[in-house]
Amino acid sequence: MTEVTSRSRIPITRLILIPSVITLAVTLLRVIGELRHWSPTLFNSAPGGGGAIMGITWLVLIFGVYFALKLSVAGEGPARIGKAALFAVLGLVAMITGAFVGFAHQIHFPGKVVRGS
Repeated sequence: MTEVTSRSRIPITRLILIPSVITLAVTLLRVIGELRHWSPTLFNSAPGGGGAIMGITWLVLIFGVYFALKLSVAGEGPARIGKAALFAVLGLVAMITGAFVGFAHQIHFPGKVVRGS
């Protein structure tokens, strides 16, 4: 069953099929790697992955570009490229700032108590 939004010319299932299969494959590889105690650098079994290289978090960067290209080719891209790029840069700055504030040990503020650190 393929669903099409009112404006989109791309069936949703066709758009997400390849990323879904790749994500499933990486997840299965990760499970196998953890169960067989492969290199902790690649397959860390600590809660949250412990910064292991093999994981689906890294796929965000790849699939972000993939979805942007697919939607742009279908005519569903942003009206203004400059505005889209600005929002991407602002999001990156917000993420880096949030990570710094959230994980910096020398900064003390009430929000860190709520976060649990």
